[in-house]
Amino acid sequence: MVNPHLLSSHLRHNHRADLATGMYAHQDPIRKPIRLFMLDETLAGDAGVTILVQCIITWYIELLLVNWDLRKGAVRPIGFIPEPSNRLIRWFMFLDRPVQTHKVGSFSHWFWFLLSQLVRSVIISALWFPFIWGPSIGFLTIHGTWRDNDWYFDRVWTPQIFKLLQGGILGLLSTPPMVIFWLTRCGWAIKNNEESYGER
Repeated sequence: MVNPHLLSSHLRHNHRADLATGMYAHQDPIRKPIRLFMLDETLAGDAGVTILVQCIITWYIELLLVNWDLRKGAVRPIGFIPEPSNRLIRWFMFLDRPVQTHKVGSFSHWFWFLLSQLVRSVIISALWFPFIWGPSIGFLTIHGTWRDNDWYFDRVWTPQIFKLLQGGILGLLSTPPMVIFWLTRCGWAIKNNEESYGER
């Protein structure tokens, strides 16, 4: 049986390579050259945006997939990890939550739910940023051509391979911790008899 988490990760990476092909393969190298740092077509900026967007998308996808697997009984919550004592970590892990003031299922409830997930996914992207963006820039400098105070790239194949590798490596590194996060959070929710475990 295909693991849905690996499948979703694989589909996201293939989509990213297709997107890179559409963005760069048909680019006019004279009018809009592909460069590392200089606008308009900057691979360094592309790399940074990719980290942010991929972490946000992966966070929401894993939230849905883990909840689906838990309901089907395909996976079990993690119950052996003790709750953290640090206040910021407890906030990040949805512990010590304030009393719910919005009606469950209302617009306000879903708004704050999605916002709380977005904030945490952005934090995750910030934590991964130096580990992914720096090596990405190093990879690109090796395969680019230096002139006019920047590295220049052909329309193919460097941008496409770069996007595929960056997305794949980030997915392999970030997806397992996100899955463990939700399984652990579910385990704590069960121990504390909480009705929900991913809000605010």
